[in-house]
Amino acid sequence: MRDVVPRIAVMALAVVLSACSEPTVNARGSDEDRTASITDVKDALPEERRDDFEDAMKSLVFADVDGLAGLADAEGIQRRFKDRIHGKTAEEIIAEAAKAREEKAARAAQREAERDAERQAREAEQKKREREAALAEIEELRNLLDGYRIDVAQQLVVFEASFGTQDGGFMSIGRGMTLGVRNDSKEVVSHITFEGVLVTPGRTVPWVDDDFSYEVPGGLEPGETRELNLSTGFSGEWSSAPRDRADMVFVVRAVELRGAGEKALTGERLGERKEKRLRALIASIDDPETATVLSVLDGHREARQGWIAAASRDAVLREVAGLREKRDGARAAEAQRGKFVVERARFYWQKEFIEQPVIDITVRNGTAKAVSRIHAHGIVSSPGRETSWLSEDFNFRVNGGLEPGESKQTKLSPNQFGAWGKAPKDRADTVLTVTISRLDGDDGERLFPAEWKDAEAARLAALEAVASEQGWK
Repeated sequence: MRDVVPRIAVMALAVVLSACSEPTVNARGSDEDRTASITDVKDALPEERRDDFEDAMKSLVFADVDGLAGLADAEGIQRRFKDRIHGKTAEEIIAEAAKAREEKAARAAQREAERDAERQAREAEQKKREREAALAEIEELRNLLDGYRIDVAQQLVVFEASFGTQDGGFMSIGRGMTLGVRNDSKEVVSHITFEGVLVTPGRTVPWVDDDFSYEVPGGLEPGETRELNLSTGFSGEWSSAPRDRADMVFVVRAVELRGAGEKALTGERLGERKEKRLRALIASIDDPETATVLSVLDGHREARQGWIAAASRDAVLREVAGLREKRDGARAAEAQRGKFVVERARFYWQKEFIEQPVIDITVRNGTAKAVSRIHAHGIVSSPGRETSWLSEDFNFRVNGGLEPGESKQTKLSPNQFGAWGKAPKDRADTVLTVTISRLDGDDGERLFPAEWKDAEAARLAALEAVASEQGWK
């Protein structure tokens, strides 16, 4: 036992002496001393720990540098690095580096937290400003909505509306509108904004849905009625409307009015663009006070759809009634013209001084009106030939007129250098067929003027089909 104790004491002393002899870094000596001490410290480490030591040294160089601004203090960086490693062993330096990394990470986390807090504060402030701006714009648009007077706009009555191709003589000048308007208000109207819809009833989407304006020359006095002819030109939404559909209905109403001196009579209408903006603003914020605005907008939208449906129905039924009346009138007129009979018609060439074409026609007036001029269409043909020799209009005045019940033979000498002069002279089998197209009365006015065109028949058929499909009567 006495031998064991001295032996343990010797071992403990060896350990202490070994620890005391572990090399440390001399960071406050010369550069050569510092470098040599660092080399000694590193060499004293086991091979597997030397990389950790190098990493620790690198970490400690910039252990107190947070951001680029800290790099500017080169002397401070060097001083603090020396203080951290001076007098330390390799393991102490590795431990110091680990501690420094933890401290640096903690500082970075603190800075990030502070930045997040600042960012959140800025975002909150931005959202607050945006909300305040949105509420202000909502209030502005709401005032516009509340101040608009559709009831005043409707005092400018559109009692007739048509849309189609305008004829500019030898060429089309684009699409155009004809509106019959009446001012039922107590104010002079100088400027009108209309909203027009071109729709086929039964289709969800209109062909055209657009506003257009008209500056009224001289204004429209209270109680005054006027026909307005507006051209849409060759471009724009109206000009692109289909041209091959007979079932389109044009409905229009006044939505904004200005009076003398640009006086606003109705206020400014919100309009589609501003309505979309208002709905988007309301959706972007959570404010129960704005919910009532949406119900107002929805009510206006439903009312507008109701107007389009009702106005389309009225327009279809009104036009159907008008077309039927015109068709019946044309049939009656045709029946009356049918009572004016071509009893005999011949075409031949007659030679006096020169050869001259002759139209020899006998007619009987079976109508109840006296006739002063006859308009007709003549066709010269030969039996067995598919193509006629001649197809030409002609007209002539009846000397003394043709009273009801009278018959009269007339020989006409058309221009031999014109179309009639091209008929054959050497054919004995020519036949002249004459159709009466128009009759003028003793005052020169046209008798039984109603006409029924193919386009009108197609329009009536299309609108009757629409009315049937929609159940309109």
